[in-house]
Amino acid sequence: MKKIVELSEETPSNYNQLVRWVVNKEEHAKKTQEIVSQYFVHQRIKLTDSSEKEKYNRYIQQLTTLHEIVVYAMKAKQSTNLEQIENLRKSLKAFEKPYFHTHKH
Repeated sequence: MKKIVELSEETPSNYNQLVRWVVNKEEHAKKTQEIVSQYFVHQRIKLTDSSEKEKYNRYIQQLTTLHEIVVYAMKAKQSTNLEQIENLRKSLKAFEKPYFHTHKH
């Protein structure tokens, strides 16, 4: 994102390089969304019965955090606002605790 902003401000503009950075940024955001959806939501996060309170709360926390990750990836794809990257990093970090709860990582 920093490079996109930097290249956008240059005169004359190097449009070819600028397009490469934009495509790269969007591809990374898309891959993040695909990993969250295809791997975590579809395969790793198990359906949990609401009667099992502790497991269900962890399940809801996992889904909520994964949703945040997908949304922040989308916002990063749409802009060059570095705040979206910071939000994405925070959400990724927040996902570690409910996901790795049984492991001693």
